[in-house]
Amino acid sequence: MSKSEFADAFQRIKDAGLPYGDHPHEPDNMNDPRDETGARGIGTTLYVNDPSNHLIEIRHYGG
Repeated sequence: MSKSEFADAFQRIKDAGLPYGDHPHEPDNMNDPRDETGARGIGTTLYVNDPSNHLIEIRHYGG
């Protein structure tokens, strides 16, 4: 996902009042996205649960 798509998705999550987090084991800790290592290197990552309580990860890699 591009940097602007990530920012747009994060803004929609915040605007909807959905709980989000920076860690997969605490997806509702309301901490802003953080950088973590993924399959393609370091990426900015955010976690949120969908309405069925499935964990969703959104990530943006690089520039």
